[in-house]
Amino acid sequence: MSTEHVNTLYFDGQCPLCSREIKKLKERVKEPICFVDVHHAGLQEKQKRLFLKKLHLFKDGEVKVGFEANLALWLATRYEWFFSVFKLPIIFHFCSMVYNVWAKYRFARRYPDLD
Repeated sequence: MSTEHVNTLYFDGQCPLCSREIKKLKERVKEPICFVDVHHAGLQEKQKRLFLKKLHLFKDGEVKVGFEANLALWLATRYEWFFSVFKLPIIFHFCSMVYNVWAKYRFARRYPDLD
């Protein structure tokens, strides 16, 4: 399936936590999103490594990475009212920092040969 003009999320399908969250999002998201497991996307090694480090969402001509990608998807669910608080600058900044630390740790632990 071509994902060129479709809103597309690239995620690490071998990460148990990531896979659980993606499963929940697939059931709840209210708009068309193509969920692509990085391991089955046929990406070049450099791009695959980049996409394994953090979520990448290509949506409406923009690229959202990390916590911003995650938040954009949850805002597209019926729980938008709850997740909208995470758009507040101080909360968004804090959550982004936590996500980045977690993502770096997760990548180094799961893929030490790629780090």
